[in-house]
Amino acid sequence: MGTQRSAEDRFDEALRAWAEQPPRLAPTAAARAVVERLGDRGRRPPRLAWALATAAAVVLAAVGMVVVRVASPPLAPPQVGMVLATPTLSEGQVLIWLDDRTPLYMTYAAPEGGTR
Repeated sequence: MGTQRSAEDRFDEALRAWAEQPPRLAPTAAARAVVERLGDRGRRPPRLAWALATAAAVVLAAVGMVVVRVASPPLAPPQVGMVLATPTLSEGQVLIWLDDRTPLYMTYAAPEGGTR
C-alpha cells in the first residue's frame, strides 16, 4: 500500500508542475485557433457518418423484410366463388352466398297451427 501512495504523490507533483507552466499561446490566439478548427470541421461534410447511417438503414430494412417474410409466409390467393369448407346447416336453414365473403343464413319453419 505504501507504493501506491508514492505513485499517487508522484502523479500529483507532476500535475502541479505541469499546471504551473505558462501557456504556449496567448488566450486570444488559443481562442482563434479553436474557432478556426471548429469552422473547418463544419465546412467538410461528415461523409463517414452519412455512410454509416445509410448502411445501418439498409441493413435495418433488409432485416425487417426478412422478419416479415419469415413471420407470415405468403398465402395462396382465394378463388372467387369457391367455398373452402362445407358449412353444416341444421334443419330449416338455408345458406345463400351474397358474394365471395358474405354468407346469408336464412331460417325457415312451417307455421305451428297448420295452414292458414
